Amino acid sequence: MKNLLAIDAGGSSLKYGVYDETGREVHKGGQAEIIRDNIALIMQAFEGVIESYQGLDGIGLSLPGIFRPDTDRFSDGGALYKLLETNHLPAVLEEKYGIPVSLENDANCAALAEHWLGNGRGCKNLICITIGTGIGGGIIINNALHRGSHGRSGEFHWLLVAPDSDDVFGITATESLVIQAKKTTFLKIANGKDFFDNIEHSDIQLIYRRWVTNFAWGLYNLATIFDPDKILIGGGISAQKRIYDDLECELARILPVIGEISYAREWAVEPCYFRNDAGKIGAIYKLLTTRFGLGG
Repeated sequence: MKNLLAIDAGGSSLKYGVYDETGREVHKGGQAEIIRDNIALIMQAFEGVIESYQGLDGIGLSLPGIFRPDTDRFSDGGALYKLLETNHLPAVLEEKYGIPVSLENDANCAALAEHWLGNGRGCKNLICITIGTGIGGGIIINNALHRGSHGRSGEFHWLLVAPDSDDVFGITATESLVIQAKKTTFLKIANGKDFFDNIEHSDIQLIYRRWVTNFAWGLYNLATIFDPDKILIGGGISAQKRIYDDLECELARILPVIGEISYAREWAVEPCYFRNDAGKIGAIYKLLTTRFGLGG
């Protein structure tokens, strides 16, 4: 069996673990903090994780930004742009460690993981939305990852509901919920967990209800365009069970009904099976299919 290291990095931390070719974690991983604008320290974090394991057969990287498979680079590196615009990370790591390295957008990795082994398994058409500091998205059409002409497919945070409206997804990212709570309450809200721990507070409820309404409108627009089997929600917020009932109620309110059949019954909205591990497992899938010729 192969020992394949997955690293899923964002703007403030990287998560890692070692998997085999079935997607099973064989060596427990962890998490390391990074400083997003310090290239040297970010590289040290990557190298420290890699060098903590022996006998690796390959490395799969899940990173934020617009990934272009034609160049194997990011045209926009998101939170890690300073690192990625000056370093072709797979080439750098392959030269140093002598093993195959693959690269993919983090939300695409989540979609690949769920389609491979998660709650999207068996779905021909699938949308995966990851909610964290920002909003990411991955789209599977006819069992294949859909990238668009410029690698920008799935960048849901740019969706608008009207010319004079806010970005429908940008205002609903976890970071935005926290910022709104800090501005409108005297509560100590430092992160998404704090937000939902205080969900019964009247001011938090107002922010949350706006989140549900805007997000439901976004889901409706996506479902109307792509007509998926499922829409899966990932990221830390996906662990909040109440959001699925609340979204279902809001969708039922806004979705049109044709005869006795509501669109809401055809588009299932569920959490990602792998939750915050989806990026790592998707990175392994990308590594297996592009560098080892396995899977598919």
